[in-house]
Amino acid sequence: MAGRVRTARLHAALTYVNLAPFVFFALFPFYFMFVTSFKRNAELYSLKSVPFWIQTGVITDHYAYLFQRTEFLTWMKNSLVISVLVPFSTWLLMGYFRTVPREVEECALVDGASRVQTLFRIVLPMAVPGLVCAALFGFTLCWNEFIYALTFVSQSGNKTAVVGVTADLIRGDIYYWGSLMAGAVLASVPIVVIYVWFLDYYVSGLTAGAVKG
Repeated sequence: MAGRVRTARLHAALTYVNLAPFVFFALFPFYFMFVTSFKRNAELYSLKSVPFWIQTGVITDHYAYLFQRTEFLTWMKNSLVISVLVPFSTWLLMGYFRTVPREVEECALVDGASRVQTLFRIVLPMAVPGLVCAALFGFTLCWNEFIYALTFVSQSGNKTAVVGVTADLIRGDIYYWGSLMAGAVLASVPIVVIYVWFLDYYVSGLTAGAVKG
């Protein structure tokens, strides 16, 4: 029995070790943005500084600049407003709803439910993973959209977070790297939070249908 426990623990440890390079690859950009956003300008532009950690102390000036000298909160609000479902999400949902067995709807109709009641009480609850998957896809696509917004939006108050941060913090050949990284960190937070909350639904929506048992 003890041997089996040790084998199971060793197997689990090896699994985590194998996952470590992928976790590092996924998290490193966020780590680099986070560290850069708290560095002093002198350290950012010094060729002798180490880019992967902070050597001269943590500052919050870049975040203060972002909130006080730019319209970052307005940009974030604009990104939230436009992040709705897109046509591809409709196509994605069509494929998912086809997995709902017709017999389930027919049984509900035989039991006296109307078409509307069948939709809201039977079909939609079964399709929650697909709905969440489509919503997350649409939200992510709209939130990260750059070319279209950059081309057609000129007023600062109408820009989204991605375009606003890029346009207002890159002036000619001058890059406000600290504030750029601060904006990138804050702009990535909603995506991270939403995916963490709805990860199970997202995975099941991509890999499973609505038929159970």
